Amino acid sequence: MTTTYMFDKANRTHIMSMQRQAISIVQSFFAKYQSLVGKPIFTVNPDKVIVQLFYYAPTETISNTSITALGDALTRC
Repeated sequence: MTTTYMFDKANRTHIMSMQRQAISIVQSFFAKYQSLVGKPIFTVNPDKVIVQLFYYAPTETISNTSITALGDALTRC
């Protein structure tokens, strides 16, 4: 089975809007830990979106459950 994806200007605008929303979610998540966070790198594939994120949290360790909650929020986005 082959799937063809067509990307036009409207779809590109939609992707950019979703990326801005995802960046906002990431920034608000890391603000409560008072940590530095880099700009997320988005890799868009036909069946998934991969978000690479670099951060530095000097004061406390961020638990796996918190990172999972961030992943769930980005998935809903």
